[in-house]
Amino acid sequence: MTPDQITRYCSSLEGLGRSEKYVAQVERLLHRFATGPDPQRAVNIYARDHADASVRQLLTILRTAGRALGLELLRDLKTPARRTGRVAEPGTLTRAEVDQLLAADLAPARRACWLILARTGLRPAELWRVQPGWITADRNGRASLRLPAGATKARSAAVLPLDPETADALRSGAYARLGKRERQRLADTFREDLERAGLEPVDEAGRARTAYSLRGYFGSAVLAAGVPVHVAQRLMRHANPETTLRWYARATEGDLAEALEGVFA
Repeated sequence: MTPDQITRYCSSLEGLGRSEKYVAQVERLLHRFATGPDPQRAVNIYARDHADASVRQLLTILRTAGRALGLELLRDLKTPARRTGRVAEPGTLTRAEVDQLLAADLAPARRACWLILARTGLRPAELWRVQPGWITADRNGRASLRLPAGATKARSAAVLPLDPETADALRSGAYARLGKRERQRLADTFREDLERAGLEPVDEAGRARTAYSLRGYFGSAVLAAGVPVHVAQRLMRHANPETTLRWYARATEGDLAEALEGVFA
């Protein structure tokens, strides 16, 4: 969709008596989602960080424009799979890729955010609720993050052990200085930093990498380290171990080859 098409379409909306506010919203969304080569991918990424109602409104605007202008790319947009039941799985990240991301020249608030998500498995919405006073230390000096029930998705209290670097990042509160716009468009923020670190915004399976991919990295790393499933379940704060195994126990080609070494010798 070209800028000229957007202008003509928005003019037609004004002729139909649509309010200036509505036309301005449509024009803004069309410029953002309809001028690129792959509007479906842009909508899928948007859907990962926004409510269902917002996604439905966006799709209605784009599909209506597509029908009016005869543009199949917009007219035939599909509703993205929601993360309910983990149907829409975010892209994966390896240990080397996470290290590369954290070693890049990032803004302190962004680096702190990605570090904490990668080493605690916190969901972004949970991280925004964390208070410095929730970090405690035992008599051996080992730090933990004590999440009250109201701060977690499952509405149940949890305790997460922290390594020294992550504990310092939480105590500093640097992550809390992430701008409002950066939080609201977290998928875009994360993709910008991936590109700054020289990493692809999608994984080998073509799935878009988002900040939620860092939770996936954490869960996979815990299981790959041989941590018992019931312990991994507690760290991930899942209601049952089946969820932990189903979505975070990932076997690479190297794992498969190693498993068969000596089997048929």
